[in-house]
Amino acid sequence: MLITILFILTSFTPMAFAEPPVPSDFKTDYCTNYPEGPKDHPDAWKHCCLKHDLYFWAGGSKQNRYDADLELKACIAESGYPRQAEVMYRAVRIGSYSPIKYPDRRWGNAWEKRPEFQSLSLEEIQAIKTELESDSYDLTVELKNTFISDLLKRKD
Repeated sequence: MLITILFILTSFTPMAFAEPPVPSDFKTDYCTNYPEGPKDHPDAWKHCCLKHDLYFWAGGSKQNRYDADLELKACIAESGYPRQAEVMYRAVRIGSYSPIKYPDRRWGNAWEKRPEFQSLSLEEIQAIKTELESDSYDLTVELKNTFISDLLKRKD
């Protein structure tokens, strides 16, 4: 009898009726107010900023944010621009302390109501994967797969 009562009580909790998470649409402006490359190669590190924007969209823990910024720096340096990598890295780190946050550029902007620095759940990662697979975005299959794989590896 007690087990039946406990089952009934836990079956009707708000979590039992919770809607699965639905992320907002992914948007990128690539290297926000910064060139995507030098004049002679204008898209040199644009792909680095795209991936960084994907991480910003998805969000995650404070460590995930730090890792995304380091990855941006490494990607730009690997593109042959180590000085620009350092400038961009310092800019995004300084920007993280700004009290002004644009809603569509804040960490974890895929989620309307969610603490800023919270690890992603498997359900949220699945929702991100589903959203990116909707073919609404001009992203390569390789980028989508690598990104989702990275999110799963970074899961605490």
